[in-house]
This record gives sequence, C-alpha cells and structure tokens, in this order.
Amino acid sequence: MTNAQNVTIALLLATAGILGALLVGTYVGTSEQALGDTPDRGGDYIMVTGEWSGTIDLLYVFDIAANKMIAYWVNQNNGAVEIVDTIDLRRVFPED
Repeated sequence: MTNAQNVTIALLLATAGILGALLVGTYVGTSEQALGDTPDRGGDYIMVTGEWSGTIDLLYVFDIAANKMIAYWVNQNNGAVEIVDTIDLRRVFPED
C-alpha cells in the first residue's frame, strides 16, 4: 500500500466514526420532546398548539389580562375538550 492509500483509509475510518457517533447521539436521550407550532395572537389571548405525545396534541391558551395559561386537549373517547392544566403565570414568572 502506498502512503496516499493509507491516508485515504484513515480519513474514511474517521468519517465513519464521526457519522456513527452522530447517529447514536440522535437517538439517545430524545424520548421526551415537546413540539410547538406558530403562535396566534388575538387581543389578550395567545394560542399555541403543541404535541404532548405521538398521539395527543395540546392547545395552550395564554390569557394575558389574567396572567394565566390553560392547556386543553380533545378527549377522543367522548369528543369533549378538556382542561389538562391551568397555571398562574405570576407564580411561575414573579416580578422582582
């Protein structure tokens, strides 16, 4: 083997190692994800959709006047829109 072939093989092995590490890093530790959409604002309300799990989407409604955030989801068993959680934004983000 010549020196040029040795360098080429070494570069290909290094590239394969880097790509393999990136592949493993992509799938390790990504089980908890939150995906959001573009917010829409109308008056004192901001609405954002987000994925809670692979099959459940949430609607987050921020009431600016009341400083609250309410998360809703559609219960497909009975077709009702239900509240998941209500958060007082003043407690989460206190003014100093």
